[in-house]
Amino acid sequence: MQIFISLLHKFFVIVTTLAQCQVAVRTIIVFHSFLTAISWNILNLFLYKIILQVHQACLFLVISQELFGLSGTLFSTIYFLISITNVGFDYFIITHHSSYTHSKKTFKKLLPIFIVRVGCSALALLLLFTINQFTPIKPLHFLISQTSPALLALLILIFLSESIKKSLDILAQMSFLQKSITLFDLSTLLIYLAFVWGSYFASGTITLYTIFIPMGMISILECLLLFFRLRQYYDTLPAATTSITLPTKRIIMHQQAINYLNQITKALFSPNFFIIILAYNLGMSKAGYIKLFTDIIILLYMLLNRSFGLPSAALFSSVIQQNPLSPEAIKKTFLKITNWYIQFLYALGITLCAIMIPYLMAQSTVPAAIAFNIIVFVFAGFIEYLIISYEKWYLTQNKAWILATINTLSLIPYAALLCSTYLISPVLILTPIVAIRLCTLIIIIYITYRRWNIIPSWKIKSQTLLISAATTTIALCWHSLT
Repeated sequence: MQIFISLLHKFFVIVTTLAQCQVAVRTIIVFHSFLTAISWNILNLFLYKIILQVHQACLFLVISQELFGLSGTLFSTIYFLISITNVGFDYFIITHHSSYTHSKKTFKKLLPIFIVRVGCSALALLLLFTINQFTPIKPLHFLISQTSPALLALLILIFLSESIKKSLDILAQMSFLQKSITLFDLSTLLIYLAFVWGSYFASGTITLYTIFIPMGMISILECLLLFFRLRQYYDTLPAATTSITLPTKRIIMHQQAINYLNQITKALFSPNFFIIILAYNLGMSKAGYIKLFTDIIILLYMLLNRSFGLPSAALFSSVIQQNPLSPEAIKKTFLKITNWYIQFLYALGITLCAIMIPYLMAQSTVPAAIAFNIIVFVFAGFIEYLIISYEKWYLTQNKAWILATINTLSLIPYAALLCSTYLISPVLILTPIVAIRLCTLIIIIYITYRRWNIIPSWKIKSQTLLISAATTTIALCWHSLT
């Protein structure tokens, strides 16, 4: 009997060891997908935004500052409206991606939710336009007055197409399809530039139609490419499963409402909304100048969100799925990513301060208002960078309601501020907005610590200082040579 018990004990030890090895292997595979996703996103963002930045600089040189500012503000308005009419769909996908991609049967259930999301975006835009007709919304009315009916119709088409593309892109990002996304983004960008600059060399001029007609065509093409790639991904899923429970309609509506509050808040503190505010308060010419400089900040924000934010959300979701009963493994994953994040931000901040502040102070041609707002823009971007990781943590923990509560409270002083902008100098309009967002970040960090006992390491490492010194030296040498 003792021998039998001993053999049984050894058998259970072997089974347990094999199970642990299987979990470890799955975890390694998940991390490999995460690192691969980061690599493709970094390649995508660097190539894409460098090409786009060169295009923007050339555009700034060949058209008037007013036209450059107007086109940039219209782009910002499109993407801002996409954010505030999304009705929380993108955040919902981040939270429940692993459930809906469990099989073909569950994946199909995303379709009605997606159709409702597109319909809500169209209705929200129609409602906004109707309200503006009876009670003009000053910034929106200001922009519409500078566009023709034909151009406005084109912009609405781009809004709808880009809105669909954004949701398809989120779904593809969460499915670790970054390689396909990179190929689609770069190829369609090159086609777009061929249209714009081909038209310029043929006619000698660039108008708003030259900029936005190719944009509409390329946006529709990207939607089709993403749709067909997701269809291929769908074909790889198992046919059906009975081991997964999807959220009910009531839960979906509840979570969509909570996520919508979070997305509205994020949109109101986004670079796109800041550009609209600056265009309305400082004029198109200055807004265009600021946009040219701050595009690098938007690049870095997109780089971090696409390179770390969405892959981090996908990684958290996968780790939770693989280790549902191991909260410590999930917390360890979050802390590791967040600590990488913070060191990266330290290096980025030191490099930007060492390069941008002396450059702006030395440029007598840059007005003080523009230089000040560029610096505020940089600081605002860094606050958003820190919120990215925490945001994805709350979403994957199904605690978006905590974020929604914090964000709703932050919108109260924000609304009061927007209603009293006449009391603030246009040059300083961004400062109190950024202060509100900083307070929000501090509250989020504190609540995360109190609820989950999670506190990242804020100590700057020696390697970070060395990397910062190296990148700053290289950038300054490059500037002196050019």
